[in-house]
Amino acid sequence: MEKRTVPAWTLALGIILGSAVALIGQINQPTGCPAPYTGNVCLGSGGADYDTIIMAKGEPALILKRDRTITAGPNWTQTAGATTMTGPLIFTPDNTYDIGANGATRPKNGWFAGSLVVAANGQFGNSVIASTYQTQNGVFGSGTAPTVSSGFGTGAVIAAHNGTLDFIINVGTTSATTGVIGLPATSTGWTVRCEDITTFSTTVFLTRQTASSTTTATIGGFTSAAAAQAWTNNDLIRCLAAGY
Repeated sequence: MEKRTVPAWTLALGIILGSAVALIGQINQPTGCPAPYTGNVCLGSGGADYDTIIMAKGEPALILKRDRTITAGPNWTQTAGATTMTGPLIFTPDNTYDIGANGATRPKNGWFAGSLVVAANGQFGNSVIASTYQTQNGVFGSGTAPTVSSGFGTGAVIAAHNGTLDFIINVGTTSATTGVIGLPATSTGWTVRCEDITTFSTTVFLTRQTASSTTTATIGGFTSAAAAQAWTNNDLIRCLAAGY
């Protein structure tokens, strides 16, 4: 195979080593490989319309044409314009190169089956849609609807909800003085703020949280004298819940 100098291109996708992908800035080496990949083999061959870069430990790793399209490599498969990877995407040096250089060279959508970890600030130009909202300490919100676990009255239901962030309980009829709300699991417990948006009097005066667990929150009705009090039939209780 004829050895040739690969033009000093900035590679858009990088070079494959073993089962991983390592991104570098430029290759301008007639022989050998640039640090930190010394010990591999970098060869160039091709015709008038392309140069081929091969970086490997015993097998081809990447073939890049002058039009910057990938044409071969054990961890890349390109079909009808789509590129399939069978190894991780690794950037080196760390914290140096971007995916999409600016507002004119952006990727469109990203689909992730697992976690997305951002070391610095995250900026979003539109909505963030998630089934669970979580900090490093645990879940603080969920798109899953709360449930009526026990208590309240006959036929008590979640009448409306936006997950745990905002929901309304219809207490049903022949109400008790307390009710238990079922919530998704969190690290320690749930803080719930509720108020009766149907009845407000010295008798049905206050609705407040009285207990919590990792999957429930208990609320109760009280008079203006702080005595336990059943809610009026079919009162609507509006709540906000945050996990901790």
